[in-house]
Amino acid sequence: MFVAMGYHDLNAMRAEKCAEAKAKGYSLVSYVSARADTGPWAEIGENCLVLDSAGIQPGARLGDNVWLWNNCLVGHHASVGSHCWLAAGTTIGGKAVIGERCFFGLGATVGGDIRIGNQSIVGAGALVTKDAADGSVFVERDTDLFRLDSRRFLSITRLATLGSREGRA
Repeated sequence: MFVAMGYHDLNAMRAEKCAEAKAKGYSLVSYVSARADTGPWAEIGENCLVLDSAGIQPGARLGDNVWLWNNCLVGHHASVGSHCWLAAGTTIGGKAVIGERCFFGLGATVGGDIRIGNQSIVGAGALVTKDAADGSVFVERDTDLFRLDSRRFLSITRLATLGSREGRA
């Protein structure tokens, strides 16, 4: 059986449904895309989802019920605790340790050898370079709108003329 549910309440509902299924005697299976780079070294728990272009490097470990969306990377010897959700483009550095029931937004990055506590949230585009306690929240502020429009920006930076010379107009 595969329990497919979203990340509501830091994956608590999916964790509960997995526990209920196991209590009723069901075996939970994982889905790993044929287009993911997991290799024979990957240690992947039950009810995990690993989508296209995700990579799990040597020595890395996924607990139970971990979801890796497209283009995620779990670095060498890193550990992702059970019931975590890693949105597309998330990068977990080598030797990092991620607690249980964490959420990582689009393009979130955790540096190497960093510890993230249980039930933490790392928002889209956030970069974590220091250890974090249980329940930590990291959010990246919105990028400011640049004062020039794209046409003016290209003319000042000469990117428009470079593209034209190379046959890319």
